[in-house]
Parts: sequence; structure tokens; C-alpha cells
Amino acid sequence: MPRPYKHPKTGVYWYRQRVPASLGSLPKGKTVTVTIEGKTTTPKIGSDIKVSLSTKEAKVAKQRAQDAQAQFDLIWASFDNAPVHLTLKQCVALSGEIYQLYKSFEDEPEAFAHLAERKRQADEERARSEKDPRQGLKIKRPATLRERWGTWVDGALADRHLRVDEQSYQTLLREFDRAFGDAAALLERRAGGDFGPDATEHRFPEVKLPVTTPAQAKPSAEVLTLTALLDHKQKTQSQKARTYTAYRSCIKNFAAFVGHEEARLFALNQARAAAQG
Repeated sequence: MPRPYKHPKTGVYWYRQRVPASLGSLPKGKTVTVTIEGKTTTPKIGSDIKVSLSTKEAKVAKQRAQDAQAQFDLIWASFDNAPVHLTLKQCVALSGEIYQLYKSFEDEPEAFAHLAERKRQADEERARSEKDPRQGLKIKRPATLRERWGTWVDGALADRHLRVDEQSYQTLLREFDRAFGDAAALLERRAGGDFGPDATEHRFPEVKLPVTTPAQAKPSAEVLTLTALLDHKQKTQSQKARTYTAYRSCIKNFAAFVGHEEARLFALNQARAAAQG
């Protein structure tokens, strides 16, 4: 099992784990999201993944390492699964994040009032480029949706340790672009003195994403459980049989106490608690 180690220069503890051999090179180069004590980092995976535990105390580091390992397990499981397909509703829900981000500036919108005009110009340039193939040969060409919103979409997916198929990714790019346009239009109205009700934000549904892949899902398995994560860890890291049995027993007792063992629900509650301070 990996354990916290102290940085030789700073004295701060870090936590590192090698990529499971079963995943091969699939995770290499991917950027993921890990949150430790409310602080979110985006490490890039190489032959391993490592994060700072932001403490110089060994006891605290040991506790935080358990949290880091739980998130690492979710990350490995996401790569172990096949890419999932998102419905249009799920893509629209995710795009609501960028709308809410820009909406947070609506009380003082002057600095963002130009965004709507820039969005209209970008749309016009892209439309002309699509009609004239020669536009793509020019040195200065309109940015594609992937170039404009790929980083945003990648970040939203990384936050949820989720991989999607190409069709879903293209839909996300389109919906993020649309959501930005809606937010820019809102700020333009606000800058013009219109602070009437915002009806647009109600078009974004609650985010409800799949927790298993169609290829691996079983009829009776609708959620990612702690037991499933433990089984995955046993398969990829080969813990001692006695340790594995002890952990399964702990999970069983814990699930009986809280009433469920849905891993992503625990992660969501932890993120909410961290956001609330």
C-alpha cells in the first residue's frame, strides 16, 4: 500500500500511487481533479499520480492520505470503465456550470458587457468558415468549439472522474458554447440597466450523471458502491486476503450504520461540506 512521504525540502507530506498495471498507458497525460481538505488540485497523471496533503504533521497526513486514496480509486475506476454516453439533458445540465459562473457577475456587469458582441462576432466568423473551406487554410482562422471550450469541458468531466464518448463530447462543446452565449446576453442586459427576472437559468436541469457504463452495468447495479471499489482495488493491487476480508466487514458495518454505501454520494457530500467551509 502507498503511504504519505515527506518532501525533502519543504517538509510537507505528499501522497503518491502508481497507475494500476491493468490500465496500461490509458491514464498517462490525463489531468484529473483531487480535493484535499477543501483545496482542489488538478494533477497530471504520468507513471503515477501524486498530490500534496498540505500538512507537515504525520498524523494528519495519514488521515488525509485515506481521503486521497478514496479519490484515486474513483479515478482508476473511471479509466477502467468504457466511455459513457450522456443524454442531451445531462449535457445541458453540465453546461449550466459556465452559465452560473458568469451569472455571478450580474450585479456589476460592466466589465463583461462586451462578451455578447464578441460571441456574435465569433459565431459569424465560424459560420463563414464553414461555408468557405478556404477559410481553414488561413493563418488566422476562427477558433473551433473544441479550441474554445475543450478545457472547460475537460475540467467538468475531470471533476467527476468521467470519460464520455465522442458524440457526448461534441454535444458538451455545443452546449457549453450555447450556455456562454446565454450568460453573455444576460450580462449585456444587466449592463444596460435591465435587472428583470432571469428566466434562462431555469432551462438548466439538475446534474444527474451515470455512475456505471452500459457495457459493465448489471440489471441490479445502479450505483458505484464502496464494495465495488474495494473489489476493484483487490483486483488491481492484490491486497492480503486478511486485509481484504477485514475491509469488506468494515464496509458492511458502515453501510448498515448510514443506510447505504454509494461511493459517489459520499464524495458529493464531502464536496458540499468543503464548499460550505
